[in-house]
Amino acid sequence: AVFYATDKTVHFGLPAAPSLVPAKIKDDPVRTSNRRGTITFAKSGRNSRENQLFFNLDDNSALLDKDGFAPIGEVAEGMEVVDRFY
Repeated sequence: AVFYATDKTVHFGLPAAPSLVPAKIKDDPVRTSNRRGTITFAKSGRNSRENQLFFNLDDNSALLDKDGFAPIGEVAEGMEVVDRFY
């Protein structure tokens, strides 16, 4: 799998050598903000989620909530480990 980090997010889940095109996942409504510690699907447009996810290292709600990035989980403990990814 491919892994990369920016100063605001840590991405994972992309296959290194994809052999099949994964099915697209429909968007969920944004019910919670993209604050530090949440995990969210990456996407390239409406209803385009596939197999790449990212951890929010910062409060990215101003950037991502309005564009429909719906967090699907949150780090309950161990965020210091995620911080060391970058």
